[in-house]
Amino acid sequence: MSAFDDLTAFQRETQALGQIAGRLGWDQETMMPRGAAPQRGEEMAAIEAVLHARRSDPRVAEWLEQAVAPNEAGAAQLREIRRSYDRTVKVPADLAKKIAQVTSVAQGQWAAARADEDVAAFVPVLEDVVALKREEGQALAAGGDVYDAMVQDYEHGMTGAAIAEMFDAMRPGLVELRAKVLEKPAPKGLTGTFDEAAQMKLTRKLAKQFGYDMSHGRVDKAVHPFCSGGGWMSGSPRGPARAIRSTASIPPSMRSATRPMNRTSAVITC
Repeated sequence: MSAFDDLTAFQRETQALGQIAGRLGWDQETMMPRGAAPQRGEEMAAIEAVLHARRSDPRVAEWLEQAVAPNEAGAAQLREIRRSYDRTVKVPADLAKKIAQVTSVAQGQWAAARADEDVAAFVPVLEDVVALKREEGQALAAGGDVYDAMVQDYEHGMTGAAIAEMFDAMRPGLVELRAKVLEKPAPKGLTGTFDEAAQMKLTRKLAKQFGYDMSHGRVDKAVHPFCSGGGWMSGSPRGPARAIRSTASIPPSMRSATRPMNRTSAVITC
């Protein structure tokens, strides 16, 4: 096997392990009993330790030096694997584990605080998350701008200065539009009772209209809508798991939250 083949085979296993972590996250937000949160935090930390070790494995650097991409897609694979490796080696393994553990537990605490409308109950763990992410940002920045380093996980190549420039350009038009909207009478609010089962039925119907394959994925209820899954690994149109938020007092939210884990399934808005 070539260095490219060795690297991509290793990377494929790493991605598979990452999908296991994703399934744990999906379960936590849709099925898991609230009391299991501490144990799930330990599980997420344990698998993050394995993933961090693989993503920062010295063999990855060796394969990257030796690998020759067979085509344009292969070149893109090498570019993204190198970017992942370069970022991972900057973050200490213990810090990566701690972030995985704390953010996992924090999700459940946020959901509980949200249900109780008790912001104060969530503040302590939020402070822990922010402190850990700042530490991660400093590690990634390596003396540079922390925000610029952190935003790379969401918009590669973007900087704080570029974002400021973009919003500065948008601001005059948005301010003008806002003024025009406020000049008009406020629309009548939508009120009513909406059956939860009917909302879920509608959501699944919309999903199928988008071509979502229910034999390879599912739609569940969650506190906040999200998308996760790994059908892209095989290149087949397998649907990732989707979760929506539904309540009886408001219509289905026209929002979706997605993770770019499946290139072939349509994004569900719900």
